[in-house]
Amino acid sequence: MTVPASPFVPVRLAPFLPLLLLAVSASAQPLTFPAGTWRFGSADDPLETQRASFGRSTGVVAAYAGPAFLGSAWRVMTAVEAEGRTGPLSVGLGGALHSGVGGFYDPEVDEAYDLARLLRYARLDPRPGLPVYARLGPTRRMTFGTGHLVRGYRTTTAWDERTVGLEAAVASPGVTFGAFTGDVRMSDVAGAYAEVEPFGPVRVGLGVVHDFSPPSDAAPTGFQVDASAEALRLFEFVLAPYASYAEYLHYGRGVGFGADVGAPAFADLARLHLRLGAFVNGDGFTPGYVGPFYAVSNGEDRIVTADSFFGEGDLALAGTPLGEVEGGLDVVTEFELVFFRAFELFYHFRRHYGDQDLSDFTLRAAFRPRFVDGLRVELGLDRQGLGSFFSLFRDLRDQNTLVFDIDYPVGDLLHVSIRSRYGYRRLEDAEEGARRFLVQRRFEPLVGVRYRF
Repeated sequence: MTVPASPFVPVRLAPFLPLLLLAVSASAQPLTFPAGTWRFGSADDPLETQRASFGRSTGVVAAYAGPAFLGSAWRVMTAVEAEGRTGPLSVGLGGALHSGVGGFYDPEVDEAYDLARLLRYARLDPRPGLPVYARLGPTRRMTFGTGHLVRGYRTTTAWDERTVGLEAAVASPGVTFGAFTGDVRMSDVAGAYAEVEPFGPVRVGLGVVHDFSPPSDAAPTGFQVDASAEALRLFEFVLAPYASYAEYLHYGRGVGFGADVGAPAFADLARLHLRLGAFVNGDGFTPGYVGPFYAVSNGEDRIVTADSFFGEGDLALAGTPLGEVEGGLDVVTEFELVFFRAFELFYHFRRHYGDQDLSDFTLRAAFRPRFVDGLRVELGLDRQGLGSFFSLFRDLRDQNTLVFDIDYPVGDLLHVSIRSRYGYRRLEDAEEGARRFLVQRRFEPLVGVRYRF
């Protein structure tokens, strides 16, 4: 598929204007906060949303050390972390250094931007009377509406290349609006999504997304329209059929339909969500293309297969660029259970029926209870380029990410931490104008001290 050059920036920003107008109208109305209904970005991530006790400011500092397996060699790792919260404001910082026979691990000390990567998050959480959410830090989990364009997008897939992004959302009666950018320097993906309730139980959503990464001749600009309606309500549980249309300019388009079942704020303590849906796609379109792997696999940047990198002959690339995607049918199943500020379980599987391996899978479990101070568990798995459901049981290869972290307190001060990551590193000798990435394994068993104040 031949992709014409992207138009100049003001034209590319034109689709955002209706959403900006909606944002202005939303901010001008009296604000209310519907507890538990925020599903934008990391707004309700239990690993970040911890309240200060009895309204007091709280903080934690920690220092760790231990061996670390990084790529293909063992190193010595030291790390320092800090978290603080006062009212709706909270900040998390963290940095690590890996040293070995050849000195420090270069990607951690080779540019000034590494200082910005010390920021894990700085966030403003919504509260009654102020339904505004904002977060500064690496993007971890951005989804728009039905996920037709953006689903699970993050900038941490290649950990050493992560960027500091910004996401924000605001709610008012009948209108919600959110916007994000993967990099505050506006050199990454940016998008916005607005949802309105024009009448009765009907909701309409409008979203746009664009990749500002240079060179941008093949960078996609997409928009989507969602519509849903409450068909049945039983106590706090709702059945809502939905339909969706999405298109990438100069590429392709698709339609989606299905139904959501769940309770958005059960007793103001939890959210339960189930989805069964389908997407019908034309050539040049795949649902959720701006997703967990977009930072390393897009129109310019690609993943190099491990077999070709360590073997002989030319390098082979994993994944299917948007311009080479063939149409087909996708069936989606999704489940989400969130106990606010404590636990999350999320499952997503999109089965693609067609000639290409385009199915994807996401599983995330996060646990940070308040009754065991310092305990933190996270399991995250993303897979792409799958065929059938049974592809999930094959070994991790070129289009996979895995995060498995455990922080466990031993006594008042001693802390044990195990951090495992299967992600990507950037290859330095890639061709000009494009980045190439290779799978990278990390394993870091650490021991340290942790002090709360």
